[in-house]
Amino acid sequence: TPDSAMRANIASALCIILLYQDRPDEAWSVIEEAVVLLDQLSPAMGCEVLQDAAIARRALGRLDEAIALFERAIGLAREAGVRYLEAQNLGYLAAAEMTRNNPEAALAHAREAVALARAHALPNQLTFGLAKTGLASIRLGRMAEADAAFAEVAALVSRVSAPPVRIDAALAMAEWRMTAGDVHAAGAHLVEAGAMIERGQFASYRSQLEAGRRAAGDKENV
Repeated sequence: TPDSAMRANIASALCIILLYQDRPDEAWSVIEEAVVLLDQLSPAMGCEVLQDAAIARRALGRLDEAIALFERAIGLAREAGVRYLEAQNLGYLAAAEMTRNNPEAALAHAREAVALARAHALPNQLTFGLAKTGLASIRLGRMAEADAAFAEVAALVSRVSAPPVRIDAALAMAEWRMTAGDVHAAGAHLVEAGAMIERGQFASYRSQLEAGRRAAGDKENV
């Protein structure tokens, strides 16, 4: 089709499927075709394309490129006035900064995502942002802030409709409970995450799940 928006929309949808199937090389090849169409897309559609491209680059280990793409996506979301995309990309940016071992920056982005999600009543983005706030706070030794964030995540997660956000929340809460030494509670969150991963065939989360299971096993052995 000569319709650039339609092509970009299809590429974005296919990219997401391939990412969840843990096929980042193919996902990047697909979304790269849409990135070259940015000048022909609305800011909102351009933001979605950049977000998917950033996730693909992150999955391929190209972290600095991913962060730059998330920052561009946030700029387009602001231009378009699409608050859920802005909050969502701030959460992704926080997660990327955590991977880059920069918890201070991660916490700042996560707090911004949370504030935006609260202001616009966005439960998916609020849950995601709070989970990143909690994990960054743990890294910085701010356990009171982490506990408050995860207590809210636990209360919110039943209202969240997006399965990936529910999986992410369960994995994050497992790490939180592990930090507190509550292996039983951590294991329950891992079981919940595992069931959702298998039910939805979200293969990209399996490495995180296995890492959590290994950590729980190590704690039990201690």
